[in-house]
Amino acid sequence: MAKKQFGPASKKQEMYVNSNATITVFGGAAGSGKSYMGLMDLLKWVHLPSFRGVVFRRTTPQLKGVGGMWDTAQEMYGELFPKLQVASKDSKITFPSKAQIMMKHMEHVKDKYNIQGWQISEALVDEACQFEEEQIMYIISRLRNTSEKDFNSHLKMTCNPDYDSFLRVWLEKAQYLDKE
Repeated sequence: MAKKQFGPASKKQEMYVNSNATITVFGGAAGSGKSYMGLMDLLKWVHLPSFRGVVFRRTTPQLKGVGGMWDTAQEMYGELFPKLQVASKDSKITFPSKAQIMMKHMEHVKDKYNIQGWQISEALVDEACQFEEEQIMYIISRLRNTSEKDFNSHLKMTCNPDYDSFLRVWLEKAQYLDKE
């Protein structure tokens, strides 16, 4: 049986995966593959032993619900890495290189302190519009390159459009949004 091949299905997805900006936002309608692309993007770095990726959602049920990020990650990564170690209690996946990807909720603003002292190589905030700006700023403060030279830490965010989100204000101020 041949292994699945993973890759972007559109130019927009390709731009997201290839972005080397410190902060990248990937928006669009429900069902457009944003979360899937976020998990795929993390694969670029799992050959680096010191890589520490963290996937954030607002609540644990959003991470671990049927067909959610946890299920999708185990299916996607497990097919590619037969010796993958999955610790469901800690929501952590360890790759053969010793790179790790964790799944973490941040339901309350005060939960940001649960990552105090962390050194995150790449953070994926899935559905960033559900987070408070204060939480995102704290995640940014945890982005640190631990030892790999030629690697810059990243924050990748996915979102569905939400006019009332701080993220819209960020994007408007940076002139990434137009009237439509």
